[in-house]
Amino acid sequence: MTDKKKRIVKYTILGATLFVAVLLANISKWYAITLGTTFNELVYTFILPNTNSNTDIVLNAFKYCCPPTVAVTLTYVVLAILDFKFYLNENIREKLFGTKEKIKFVEIFRKTVATLCTLTIITCSCFILAAFDVTGYLADKFTSTYIYENYYVEPDDVDITADGKSKNLIYIYLESMENTYASLDEGGIQDQNLIPNLTTLAKNNISFSNTEKLGGAIPLYGATWTVGALFATSTGVPLNFPLNADSLNLSESFAAGITTLGDILEKKGYNQEFLCGSDAAFGARDTFFKQHGNYKIFDYFEAINKGYIAEDYFEWWGFEDKILYDIAKNELLTLASQNKPFNFTMLTVDTHFVEGYVCSDCPSIYEDNTGNIISCADKKVYEFVEWCKKQDFYKDTVIVIVGDHPRMDTLRVENAEFSDRTMYNCFINSDKNTNFTKNRQFTQVDMFPTVLSAMGFNIEGNRLGLGTDLFSQEKTLAEIMGFDVLNDEVAKSSSFYNKNFS
Repeated sequence: MTDKKKRIVKYTILGATLFVAVLLANISKWYAITLGTTFNELVYTFILPNTNSNTDIVLNAFKYCCPPTVAVTLTYVVLAILDFKFYLNENIREKLFGTKEKIKFVEIFRKTVATLCTLTIITCSCFILAAFDVTGYLADKFTSTYIYENYYVEPDDVDITADGKSKNLIYIYLESMENTYASLDEGGIQDQNLIPNLTTLAKNNISFSNTEKLGGAIPLYGATWTVGALFATSTGVPLNFPLNADSLNLSESFAAGITTLGDILEKKGYNQEFLCGSDAAFGARDTFFKQHGNYKIFDYFEAINKGYIAEDYFEWWGFEDKILYDIAKNELLTLASQNKPFNFTMLTVDTHFVEGYVCSDCPSIYEDNTGNIISCADKKVYEFVEWCKKQDFYKDTVIVIVGDHPRMDTLRVENAEFSDRTMYNCFINSDKNTNFTKNRQFTQVDMFPTVLSAMGFNIEGNRLGLGTDLFSQEKTLAEIMGFDVLNDEVAKSSSFYNKNFS
């Protein structure tokens, strides 16, 4: 290889290194400003099916990172070309520097850029490792826990019975609905209450809280994104499968060995349906609900098939909540007309990060879109509940409203500690009551037995999975062990988990 070609190779390698370094720096900065996700969430986002997902997050990152990265790279290209010309052309060197000899400038330039690139990559790598706690994630994967051997209650081994007729279930998962959206005096962190209707529902019905005010479930490892939350609230354990061939094929078989809420209700004779405004295959949600309870799946594509939206319609993640609630009403009337109890589970989407979706009904109360979107979501779910109360099926139905997980950007919650950002919960027309609702320490896994209890089922021992029936007097694992200890344990690897739940 000639000296000229060697120099071209060096320029190319250095330029590529600089591009990667600057890109990493900008991605790191964008992440720190925009997101609050964990490495575990990112891992499952990538390994689970993500067809027909919303691309706004990618575009947002691209818009932020692209301009400075391109600007620095182009600057390097110009300087590299000049450097190369200085090296090749003696006349240019003589004209600019008064000498035909090779000058130290080009070598200084090259070494300076190389040093800056190296330092940038090291700095960015350290930041990414710290921001996502990659070392902590890897440490957990190489550490074992025996929490399942000691505390897991197999649902198939306990009696789950009802004294009389158990109730229907309307299970509403509100995307990213956390209690920090409430005002300070109600238990949140906002100057104005963004969720006054949900606050009213919580006060007038049963809502479990970790404080004396509005509160809820503390976000547990393995349940801090939608699929993880759906899994944890349905099974009583967080989503924490090892990264092997089985976990990479969850679209074919999703936790075949575990007994879920859907499995139990299917055996009890319930018709079951899952409704969402996106592609249900995203995150293998369709596989999970079909395999565990034989749910009917009503998603974006079914909405097209049924004529609710046009074939080329696509908003946000598929269709917005305004349409979702209209579909829910029709599907509920159909389910209620059949001579079987039903479980209708639905997942909203408008409050999904980044920022959320501004629909035609959104008010202009607040200066930011996120505040208006949350306010709109609050109004919509309240109106839906009021509609349900007017239907004949309501007297035999419990409505459960929960936030699936804390929001995954930092808008409106940047000043709150993550462990304080609890998920909303409310039980309307519950078959059971309790005065033991305040100052409770609980997580998403406790929703599994608690929802069954609210439907009128009696659970032998008051526990299922790692969860505890909050209507009982039993302490949750978070109360027995302390939340931090519980959270650390479920993050670890478990041979029991891998063997029995896969």
